[in-house]
Amino acid sequence: MLTRKKRVKGIPSLLLLHKNEQGMTLLEVLVSILVLLIIVSTFPVFISTASVEKTEKLHHEEMVIFFSQLQLDFRKSPVFWTNDSNTILFFEREEDGATIRYELYQDKIRRRVDLEGHEVFLQRVKRMEVDVRRYGVVIKISGVGGGIYTKILTHPNSRWGNGDAGK
Repeated sequence: MLTRKKRVKGIPSLLLLHKNEQGMTLLEVLVSILVLLIIVSTFPVFISTASVEKTEKLHHEEMVIFFSQLQLDFRKSPVFWTNDSNTILFFEREEDGATIRYELYQDKIRRRVDLEGHEVFLQRVKRMEVDVRRYGVVIKISGVGGGIYTKILTHPNSRWGNGDAGK
């Protein structure tokens, strides 16, 4: 047998709570869904703060890409040299004779062509040292948050720019 709920002035019968009836009203369902949504919406905030990675260190993937690009440019050049303090690597581009330089700028290693441009290749770098050898160069990079990477780049020919290759 169907019974009708009593109407209270100004309140629809769906929102009334009756103590003697079993089940949940629409209002109770809406409130519980709202509470559930609030709780679930805070999960991404807690998960993202728990998995924050330190960005102070040099990343291995960035180093691999940097050294690959550097080696590609380096092997195409007929001549290479460094500055007096061994902090900048210069080489000549064979196609047009342009001078390419890899240098430390603030905490970044950038590539410039004929003193123009600002291509950032590596970030969070504390120091870059270039040592010219008979077979090519040894590059040593120190990161801001620690970590030292060393790479030996061999050159296909034996012409050096400033005569420092006898080491």
